[in-house]
Amino acid sequence: MTKAFGLILGGVVVKGKVKVNQELMFGPDKNGNFKPVVIKGIHEDRVAINEASATQSVCVNIKSKELIKRNHVRKGVSLINPMKVKGVNPYHSVVCKYFDANIKVLHHHTTIQEGYQAVIHVGGIR
Repeated sequence: MTKAFGLILGGVVVKGKVKVNQELMFGPDKNGNFKPVVIKGIHEDRVAINEASATQSVCVNIKSKELIKRNHVRKGVSLINPMKVKGVNPYHSVVCKYFDANIKVLHHHTTIQEGYQAVIHVGGIR
């Protein structure tokens, strides 16, 4: 018998539906990898439900065969549907840590010189 690890997470269902006993992937970790988990329970406003749809704010009880450490749970982690591609890690194509941007400054009250680093406020990213 393998040991299962449980965890309670809260958040908003952004797209699709989440059902009890559904298999999902939890991540990304610092390497862009996801771990398989199973939804064991869903609560909305402290009431147990069997299914949650988009825009619902819920808490889910997940079980994992692999240990999920406290530092793996952080802003930006998601539960997504499994991708079935053999040979490569398909999740690396959907995870982005860095990006390049072309910045066009229309007006700025200080002098911008070579080596200037812009700050981009983009809100919540998934």
